[in-house]
Amino acid sequence: MIKVLRAGLYTSIQDMGRIGYRNLGVPLSGAMDSISASFANALLNNDKKNAVLEITMVGPKLEFLSSTTIVISGADMSPKLNNIDILNNKIYAIESGDIISFGQLKNGLRCYLAVSGGFQTENVLKSRSFTEES
Repeated sequence: MIKVLRAGLYTSIQDMGRIGYRNLGVPLSGAMDSISASFANALLNNDKKNAVLEITMVGPKLEFLSSTTIVISGADMSPKLNNIDILNNKIYAIESGDIISFGQLKNGLRCYLAVSGGFQTENVLKSRSFTEES
């Protein structure tokens, strides 16, 4: 679905986290700003629990390998679609070959990139969230 052309500072797949496994030593994980992640999903009519990309401070440069729709929410990291400025909290149609990049961090710390249907990564302990501890 996506090819990473340039890595950002820290980008990971997150959803609403792992609930009910702390007794086994597994942290909750999940989106740090669950409101922004859920909002991005809601704008796409996704389930609020769908996986998103959580992008921290410095964003990546990504090439889409298939058509989809996206929303970016949370921090304003000066997102661009094919080198044209785009806005947070707005739905964009993406075609194969389109490139999303991020520039100057204007406010906040993390933004969330949601795609139609969510990111379909491996589901581990009822979550797709990445965590270094688990």
